Amino acid sequence: MENQEHGTLFMLYRDKGDLSAFQVLVDFYNKPLFNYLLRLLRRLEDAEDALQEVWFKVIRQAHTYNDQGRFSSWIYRVAHNHCMDLFRRKSHFPIEEENHDPERAESRLDRLETEDPSPRDLLMEQERFDMLEAAVGRLPEAIREVYILRAMNDVPFKEIAEIQNAPLGTVLSRMHQAVQRLKQAVTEEEKASLGTA
Repeated sequence: MENQEHGTLFMLYRDKGDLSAFQVLVDFYNKPLFNYLLRLLRRLEDAEDALQEVWFKVIRQAHTYNDQGRFSSWIYRVAHNHCMDLFRRKSHFPIEEENHDPERAESRLDRLETEDPSPRDLLMEQERFDMLEAAVGRLPEAIREVYILRAMNDVPFKEIAEIQNAPLGTVLSRMHQAVQRLKQAVTEEEKASLGTA
């Protein structure tokens, strides 16, 4: 479904009270928004609470949506602002212990594209994924957010600039910093695991 269609559906909900249109949007955005919030807030309970609060804010702030803008940018901006409010209000410092609930989160191993990977391959892939997740979690908030939006949610840089209310050059610089820091962190982890650090 195209972003323009999302905006049209939201306008149907906002202007005509069409709840089925709103439900389509909830079904489409719920999982990506939750993953975004989980990676920013880093605690399952915080992400679940934030997701509910973001949907409430979407409803309360519906009048601020401009049909000329991209709906995905607007909804991620609402989520971004909510997280920034949390960080300011609670001095929220994410912790690593609860990146995801294994029973509820979709297993990354289920998404491997190779045919019949061996148990050893699966274990190595999971270790690499865990290493990368931990490194992403250690990135500064603004840089981490750019990486999550671009690399994990495929949001265009121009939209990320709108979400963060930052110049496009700043967003590109943040992505570059994220990639460089992640490469360095993964290299250091791999060296340490081989005993060459």
